[in-house]
Amino acid sequence: MILPDACAIFWWILWERLAAQRLIWTFEDGGPDERGVTCNFEDMAVSIRGDRIELHCADFSSRAAEVGAVLTEIWPGLNAIRPSAAAKTHSFLFEADAEIREGSYQEVLNRLASVPPSFPTRTETAVVYYLPAEPHKGYGESSLVLSRSDEVQGGIQINAS
Repeated sequence: MILPDACAIFWWILWERLAAQRLIWTFEDGGPDERGVTCNFEDMAVSIRGDRIELHCADFSSRAAEVGAVLTEIWPGLNAIRPSAAAKTHSFLFEADAEIREGSYQEVLNRLASVPPSFPTRTETAVVYYLPAEPHKGYGESSLVLSRSDEVQGGIQINAS
């Protein structure tokens, strides 16, 4: 665990370092891995959980420098409070929603994973590929997920992490 009390510490870190900006705070309950606090500013969200820091932004290609700057601001505060905290890994999640131009969502997915005939009608599939770690390249385990889009009517969502 990075922190014993992520909410209070995160509040202090962001308040001290980002107080000039207009911030929206959300305290999150749930299981131990989901508890924490999220700060939203502009189109970026920063969450601190007990075991990780998460940054979400809609357009990473134009915001990469800002994401780095936010991490640069947060880490010294975390380290000052808990010097034994160490950043061990990092990961990146790419998520895209796309329109299916020809055919339906299920027609596209049936090429990869069809619904067994014994399943109820209107059952849909999704596909997950789990890729093994490649330590010699510095890669941890990763995944590729193809599923129904919540953003694009009848579309597909692609997640790669």
